[in-house]
Amino acid sequence: RCKQVSYFDMVYNLFSQLLDVLLYFKEQNIIHRDLKPDNIMITKSLQLKVIDFGCALKKSWFSSKPQNEQVGTLGYQAPEIFNAGQQVQYTEKCDMWAAGCVLYFMLFGYSPFSQNNAIQMLQYEYSLYFPIDIRFQFKLSSFFMQILEKMFEIQVQKRPDVCELKYFLDTFQTPKSSEQFLRKRKCIKVTAVGDFQSGKSTLIENLSQSRFQQHQIIRVLQMKQKEDIQVEFFDTLQAEVYNKAYERELIEQCDVILVVYKGKEGFQKASQLEKECSELNRGALIKMVGSEFSQTEECTNLLEQIIAEAIANECYEIR
Repeated sequence: RCKQVSYFDMVYNLFSQLLDVLLYFKEQNIIHRDLKPDNIMITKSLQLKVIDFGCALKKSWFSSKPQNEQVGTLGYQAPEIFNAGQQVQYTEKCDMWAAGCVLYFMLFGYSPFSQNNAIQMLQYEYSLYFPIDIRFQFKLSSFFMQILEKMFEIQVQKRPDVCELKYFLDTFQTPKSSEQFLRKRKCIKVTAVGDFQSGKSTLIENLSQSRFQQHQIIRVLQMKQKEDIQVEFFDTLQAEVYNKAYERELIEQCDVILVVYKGKEGFQKASQLEKECSELNRGALIKMVGSEFSQTEECTNLLEQIIAEAIANECYEIR
């Protein structure tokens, strides 16, 4: 009997092979500079092979002079290659960006970046590589989302090299089977709603970026309950002004809704919004939060409280 393999298992396997190829390139001091689906072949036995080394360079060829040649394919170029004409230098990490584009293509079926110069410039400048609808494909493993966010780091020095990413891939979550890859975990989706400029975006940003504190809290809960707990944060992106349908979708989909207010007048409006949220999502944990909690020092206690209450009230999704 044939073993059933999920599509995500296959993507993981192929992407792992691509990283192995990039590891070999690193050992040989080679940068490919034109990684894209057209330059990747897959055999019948699902062995991945990289082809077309027309743009490739060996490190010894370019180590003695600045590397600012614009090469590669639009939609897969790293920002430093795209801007190479402006004397922006690049390294082998440009292949990591392109590999992220390839992974994105395998997951979604299209490139994350436009093949139009002007549009691509805007995408790079504002990091618009995750369309709004993609950010809310909740069924997509956050494991892949984390990898993509690491690879699509605009600042080269912060972008992981292939060794760092391979380590993350092998140690953070290595699926040996479809069942293990899709193992159940409690996922808490958190968003904040409120008036325009009430401080909700700052609150979500501080909660999600308090990574050390967040991981501390999650580890404690894991030790107590002997299970995985994952927290995801979603910003409204000013949807209350520009896209009411998107705001409604957020409220309906998230497990924890923070209704943020500023001042007495804001509190009255937030109270009404709290009722509206309750009607749209009766199973969610809804909390009124003053804008003062958007201060970084207040976020740790608030985050701990959110996680504890969400677990106690079973406000989470099993993944």
